[in-house]
Amino acid sequence: MDKSLTLEPTAEESARLQEYLRQGLAEMDRLFELMAHDQEEIDRLAASTQTKLTNIKAISERTDAILATLKAA
Repeated sequence: MDKSLTLEPTAEESARLQEYLRQGLAEMDRLFELMAHDQEEIDRLAASTQTKLTNIKAISERTDAILATLKAA
């Protein structure tokens, strides 16, 4: 015969567990907000980096053209 035992938490234990869960969920919400903010910053920096790389490439191409003109002269 299989015997089982079921324990019910007291009202105090139940309230404490509910508070732990509430705190855990609040912390998860805070971390999700932080991650969203971090992702916005990453996206902003990535766009800025891409703009700078495009500008560097344009400068490099102009410099190459100037050097080619000087070599031909």
